[in-house]
Amino acid sequence: MSHSQRGLNWFNALSAGASEVTGLPASLKVADGLVGEQRVRFVAVIADTNNRFPRARQGEVGLLEGWGLAKAVDDAIEQDREGAEKRALIAIVDVPSQAYGRREEA
Repeated sequence: MSHSQRGLNWFNALSAGASEVTGLPASLKVADGLVGEQRVRFVAVIADTNNRFPRARQGEVGLLEGWGLAKAVDDAIEQDREGAEKRALIAIVDVPSQAYGRREEA
C-alpha cells in the first residue's frame, strides 16, 4: 500500500519560510510562522516509512502521533499564555485513518 504525500505537500506550501519545531516524532511536521500578520502554528501528520509501527508508516494516526500533536498544541498554548495575541493553529489533515489497538502499539 502506498501513502499519500498530499498532507506533506500542503504543509510545505503553507508553511514555506516558517520555523520548524523540533523534538517531535518524525511522523509529525510542526512549524511556527505567519499568515499575513497573524502568528500561526502549522501541524500535520505525515507518513514515516521508518516508523516502528506498521500502520503509522502509511500516515495513520497512532499513539505517538496523538501524543506529539497534543505536545505541539500544549506548547503553543503555554508559549502564548502571557501574550495579548494568541497564535492560530492550522491543522493540515490528510490521513487514511487512525491506527487501532494492540496490533499497532504492541
